[in-house]
Amino acid sequence: MRDFDVSMATVSLIDDHRQFLNSVVGQVLQNMPRKISFCNATIRNAGLLVVNDAQTDERFTTNPLVTGEPYIRFYACYPLKGPGGWTIGTLCVIDQKPRGFTTEDEQALPEASRSRPTRNRPLTVWSVLIDYAF
Repeated sequence: MRDFDVSMATVSLIDDHRQFLNSVVGQVLQNMPRKISFCNATIRNAGLLVVNDAQTDERFTTNPLVTGEPYIRFYACYPLKGPGGWTIGTLCVIDQKPRGFTTEDEQALPEASRSRPTRNRPLTVWSVLIDYAF
């Protein structure tokens, strides 16, 4: 299991206008407008999105989640797919300090998003967060 060593992690669902955080570890704002969420960029990217330093990434420098609480600097996120293949949400790891993201990290986050339950280990969003984020 991969340890991302971050201060925040989320599993969220996305609708047309809002992001709903279903599971949160750390200090992340709940249920924010989709237009300011980093997850919106992840869904538009259609794959893994890594922002090593949001203060220097022109897409996010003025974002209120960067300039104010929770002061996001690092963000890595992967879209979650529903049964029909539609993107329904995201699995994200977030930190308040800039950092790199290794090739192993780039493989582990999508792997975590596709985790499936087993007979000995039922899958919960908390098990994904605990096992893969910290």
